[in-house]
Amino acid sequence: MRKAPLYFSSITLSLLMIATALVFSKETEKAEAQAVTTIPFAGQIATINLCCNGIEFTTTGQYQSIAYGNFIMEWYKMIPVPSVGLGLYSWWSILPGEKVLGSAIPGGVCLTVASECAVTTPVAWSVNQMGTTLIGI
Repeated sequence: MRKAPLYFSSITLSLLMIATALVFSKETEKAEAQAVTTIPFAGQIATINLCCNGIEFTTTGQYQSIAYGNFIMEWYKMIPVPSVGLGLYSWWSILPGEKVLGSAIPGGVCLTVASECAVTTPVAWSVNQMGTTLIGI
């Protein structure tokens, strides 16, 4: 029985596992760095607008939140990924009258549906994660 192929394959497998762990640790570091730069926000949704890349909404200034005004919740950020700090939580309801709480980063754009996704409208904030209340509460 030849042991050399067995040793070679086990070392190769070990190196692949180490490389995978290093890649995931770098992604975690990027997520942690991004989490530091996020700004918390809270408010009640006043208006919504459907965009090609997400849902644009504006919040009322009724709460003394650092971030308020117009936001974009991009489609790819709606899937909850708590370890990275992304997602739409609670009742998943982005409708006028709903109260929201979350974190955002400055800047963003809404690709307008009326222009067939050719024209961009700037927004003040891009939402990373957000939770909503139950409809009518």
